Amino acid sequence: MMIRTNETILLSNRVDENRILLAVASKAVNFGFGTKFLQDAAEEFLIYLNQTKARAN
Repeated sequence: MMIRTNETILLSNRVDENRILLAVASKAVNFGFGTKFLQDAAEEFLIYLNQTKARAN
């Protein structure tokens, strides 16, 4: 999802059913880069969660 105001852009990416990553960026940000950044961060976060669960078991 993207919300654009006069000064900033809010980008979001769903990580899983319980988590959403949000990023606030300036209007000058490259939209494709911002979207890719959030997707990569969501993937890394899921890897981290899975590793944490594996260690707990």
